[in-house]
Amino acid sequence: MDERLAELDALQAAFAGRAQIQQWARGAELLALLQAASDTKTLDLLTRPITAEALATVSDITTDRARRIIEVLQAAGVVRKADDSSPAFALSPEFGALHAGASGVELATVLEASNAALERVHSAFSPPTAYDWESDALVAHPAAERVALLRIAGADYARRTAV
Repeated sequence: MDERLAELDALQAAFAGRAQIQQWARGAELLALLQAASDTKTLDLLTRPITAEALATVSDITTDRARRIIEVLQAAGVVRKADDSSPAFALSPEFGALHAGASGVELATVLEASNAALERVHSAFSPPTAYDWESDALVAHPAAERVALLRIAGADYARRTAV
């Protein structure tokens, strides 16, 4: 009986780990979709109300694909319906301001910083190069219900920095 309980505990732990990874993957997918929407100038089109059909025509994609992109962006809070009676969508006020670069905060800069952070993490596991990554490579580490950043110094974790 103890063996079956241990197996059940291990299975529950594995499911919890898988759920966490799936949550991270959804975040990564949203970042990638936002980057692609920025790169393809789709966000420029969404600064004014536009329907999925019009977005599809201008972007040379199917209406179904345009509709799915809008649905995902809407679920993430990036776009919203222009008004209740309209089939058109536009950037939400928050992402509209970010896209416009309000007060010097620009979406492109935020996306670049996110991509750079990912590259720094990847560099921690790459062979040494001319770039000295050890001083700024970041590794996320769960601690007490928050994420702390650990600076890597060579092969050991030398310093902890709270976020």
